[in-house]
Amino acid sequence: GHGGSFMATLGEMKFRELGDGKVEVTMSPDYAMTMNAVRPDGSILMAFSSAFDVPGLTGGPDGTLVDDSDIVLFTPTSTGDTTAGAFSFYFDGSDVGLEANAEDIDGIHELSDGRLLLSTTGSASGTGFTAADEDVLLFTPTGLGATTAGTFSVHFDGSDVGLTSGNDD
Repeated sequence: GHGGSFMATLGEMKFRELGDGKVEVTMSPDYAMTMNAVRPDGSILMAFSSAFDVPGLTGGPDGTLVDDSDIVLFTPTSTGDTTAGAFSFYFDGSDVGLEANAEDIDGIHELSDGRLLLSTTGSASGTGFTAADEDVLLFTPTGLGATTAGTFSVHFDGSDVGLTSGNDD
């Protein structure tokens, strides 16, 4: 993370660093970020709880509209009392089969080699994998952005360690 804590507003979006690389972002009043991952360069991968327009978003297949199975990258140019930066489209979930309501992203972690560990709000399935909401998927990208491509595999099967209830994410 950036060290310390910060709270800032960018339009209708508020950021607060929680420590350990986690940043809380809230949208007023109806949009909330479900998960984020702070990268070593300070940029933030974000997934949101519902579809909406992200002001100033570049590179999106639907202009500024993002879905709850998409990931947006925020690259700050300044942080602190006045946070500024740019939003760019990072991951199009519908391109790689995350289209059902239960396949909304609720967890992100980027590995040092660029692969993504993802969690979904419910069961997810696609070519070569079936996962429950307590599982962690490994996505190996061959392309990111408005034309996302790659493969999924189950990285962690939560049922193997007793995670089986709908609240075990």
